[in-house]
Amino acid sequence: MIELTTMTVRLIDSKPDGIRICHVEGESLTTVVVPRELLSEAKRLPDIPKRGIYYLLDEDHGVIGRVYAGQTTQGLARLDAHKSRKEFWNKAIMFLDDESNMDRDVLDALEADAIGYVRTHGSYETDNLETPQPYVNPYKEQTVKRLHKSILFRMAVLGYGLDRTDAAVPSGRALFHTRRKGIVANGRYDERTGRFTVLAGS
Repeated sequence: MIELTTMTVRLIDSKPDGIRICHVEGESLTTVVVPRELLSEAKRLPDIPKRGIYYLLDEDHGVIGRVYAGQTTQGLARLDAHKSRKEFWNKAIMFLDDESNMDRDVLDALEADAIGYVRTHGSYETDNLETPQPYVNPYKEQTVKRLHKSILFRMAVLGYGLDRTDAAVPSGRALFHTRRKGIVANGRYDERTGRFTVLAGS
C-alpha cells in the first residue's frame, strides 16, 4: 500500500530561500520558515496562529550547526527578543496553531519533547541545557506524540532533519562547535580522559 502525505509550501514573494508557510493536508498546524533578515516582513503576514513551538537554527545548506528550541504564545513576535539576544541563528522554524488545538498542557509537553530531542539527536550544538519536566495530562499524551511526530516530519521534508549526523562527526551530547573569532571547528570532549579533540575537517 502506498501512503501519501500532501504538504503545501507557499513561497512569500516567490523567493525559494525566503519566508515559507507550510501546511499538511488534514492537520491544523501551520509551519512558518523565517530567515532572520526577513523577520520584519514575516511579522506582517496575516492570519498566522500564535501558539506553538519553534527552533532557531544556525543552518548552512541543510547542515545544522546549532539549535535552540522554545515555545511561544506570541507567534512570530516571540522572535524579536531572540533577534536581539541570540546572535547565532539565521533561520527560525515555527510550528503554530490556535489555542483551541494547542492548550497550555500540550504546549508545555511539546516544548519538553522538542528540547529533549535536540539534546539527544544530531551532530549539532544546542543552547538548551536542561529538558523541562512538565506534567502531561494522560488524556493529551496521544495529541502531543502526534504533533511531535508531525513536526519532525515537516522539519525533514523542509531539509532541516534534526536527527541527521555529519559523517565526520559522531553524534552525542559531548559534541562542541565554535564559530568565534573567525574559527570554525567541531570537537569532542572525552570525559574519561579529560581530553578535547578537534575533529578532522574542522
